[in-house]
Amino acid sequence: MLSPRALIASLEQMTEFLERARQLPVERLFFAEPQPEPETWIHLHPCFRFIQPMTGEKEVRYAAGGRIGTRLFHPGEVIIGRPGAWIDELWNHGHEMISVVFFEKYVRALYIGHDGLRPPQKGPDVFFHTVRPADAAMHATIQALLAAGSDSRAARLNLRALLEMVLELLYRERETSIPEEELLWNRVFDYLQYTFCNDISREDIAAGAGIHPARLSRLVRSRTRLAVREYLNRMRLEYAVQLLRESRLPVEEIAVQCGFNYPSYFIRLFRRRYRVSPGEFRRRKENGFTG
Repeated sequence: MLSPRALIASLEQMTEFLERARQLPVERLFFAEPQPEPETWIHLHPCFRFIQPMTGEKEVRYAAGGRIGTRLFHPGEVIIGRPGAWIDELWNHGHEMISVVFFEKYVRALYIGHDGLRPPQKGPDVFFHTVRPADAAMHATIQALLAAGSDSRAARLNLRALLEMVLELLYRERETSIPEEELLWNRVFDYLQYTFCNDISREDIAAGAGIHPARLSRLVRSRTRLAVREYLNRMRLEYAVQLLRESRLPVEEIAVQCGFNYPSYFIRLFRRRYRVSPGEFRRRKENGFTG
């Protein structure tokens, strides 16, 4: 079980990995787009993100220029995910990487070291979810990077500036006294953001977040007034709403993509929460009904 000291250590480790990434040259940028959609639905990030390999070969499948392709990324190359873009990470080659995602209320930085042999892991090796959101300077830099539009010198300079800003944000968090419960909740929430579509139990979540299952239950209850399973299902249902709005996947496939083993159970939970079936929800949105 991770102590508050260990949680702070994860911040220090993440800072060290970002420092390593900062030392690497940025030679080429690649931009992932929302379209065309993949044949099977991939978890979307509605916000800006980037992935930077540090060693080895990072295999990624993504959409760009109206086509879907797969590429091996090497140190010096970075893939940028525009808001709403999908990036399918593959695990056939050994590599180290960092990824940074700019959510509305926080920034998530993670590190993965993969040997290319073991099955894909359920979560990152080291990650940190900031208490503070990205500031105005970060958002302006992201917009400037996206406006550059291609693998230009301006885009590469803006990415390097953005990485410096993320590091500065983490250094500020290291200097701030963060309550223990806040640190623990950040870790649990971030782990769930990465894994909620998987077939995971309360014990899996507790192990991934580094806390005892009983403490996990108390923490989730204090933060959300829900049991762990209820909160996990709430996240899955919110993702199902996104898929119903943005994809043409059948309801049964959406259930599976969101982590439900049985479509009938998904439909029952969806109806209980939204007072309408998933199919009817989609039809109403298509017809412009907002009630």
